[in-house]
Amino acid sequence: MKNRKGAGNIKKNGVRSAAALLAALSVLGTGSSFIVNAQEGTGQPAAAGSDIAQTAEESTAQAGTAENTEPASETTAPNASGTAEKTESSIDEQVRAFYNDSVFVGDSIMLGFRRYSMKHKNDAFLKNLKFLAAGSYSVRNALVSKDDPENIHPVYQGEKRCIWESISLMKGKRIFIMLGMNDLNLSGIPGICDNYKELIGKIKESNPDSEIYIMGMTYVLHGAEKGRLRNDTIREYNSALEALAAENGWHYLNLADTLADKNGDLAPQYCSDGFVHQSAAAYVVWEKTLKEYALEQIMQQIKETEEAAPETEIPTLETEAPETEIETTIPNAAPTAAVPIPGAVTPAPEVAPPTSAPETIAAAPIG
Repeated sequence: MKNRKGAGNIKKNGVRSAAALLAALSVLGTGSSFIVNAQEGTGQPAAAGSDIAQTAEESTAQAGTAENTEPASETTAPNASGTAEKTESSIDEQVRAFYNDSVFVGDSIMLGFRRYSMKHKNDAFLKNLKFLAAGSYSVRNALVSKDDPENIHPVYQGEKRCIWESISLMKGKRIFIMLGMNDLNLSGIPGICDNYKELIGKIKESNPDSEIYIMGMTYVLHGAEKGRLRNDTIREYNSALEALAAENGWHYLNLADTLADKNGDLAPQYCSDGFVHQSAAAYVVWEKTLKEYALEQIMQQIKETEEAAPETEIPTLETEAPETEIETTIPNAAPTAAVPIPGAVTPAPEVAPPTSAPETIAAAPIG
């Protein structure tokens, strides 16, 4: 999935590379699940087929432990396990920071995730998530005026408001929206997309610095389809949402396929009511998927930052000395005398033969 505008201002605290982040996926597991009651404390009447109570048996996540069989060497550098713990802690902090000032908007499916988070209020990741969710909520009725007495807007600070107003009060920066379950039988896919654009336009108008994340609609249990609420239609709808996000510079998160069985239906273990609502086990997958998505976005930002950094040309030093012509003869130098070698036969110097004097002829006496 493509990050159209970057992942936000995430610092590389203690993380040296995308590879290190990828290796940290193993530490992003989740804890135990719990019983979910979909109608608990909603304050909203349930529409037919929309807000069916959800229950699920509590499940626990098991984590294995690894033993170090080799003794530590006294000459080794700093403790490796301590370094790993610090790296894991730093990554966890960055993943949590990614969802700071995030708001999750949705219908009863999102409402279930809110309750899951509230049950895990001591969880460092879940406890800070913020929600604007209501039973039977839809894209269409999200556009209804708050002055309409029949509006079903989520309650924030004791009052029903249009979500763009509540987002402003919450100072939301990343807005995750999952809507459409209650729209398909009323508006059809083109109509929902038009309403989505209008809704997000209002959110951006009131919150110009916010980033939009559209979450794909989750599937229906096999055999429980009703009207247009069929899995083939849901896949078509999600494809339209992904295209809409790409056209407008929004983000798209495919959550539906993480909960699907091999046939592309909502997996039975993730369904709580034989229809569309989800079990605690499903929300464990939500949590894991959101953590992995944040990690992908952080990695993408690091990659983009590294690619955008200007390349600095480092000057190279000349390593070869220039060739110099060396004079091999020394002018006006005295000839070198031969050094005698002990035991060697020294040839006698050649003696020049004597030069005979020229013959003298006596002059004859004169008269």
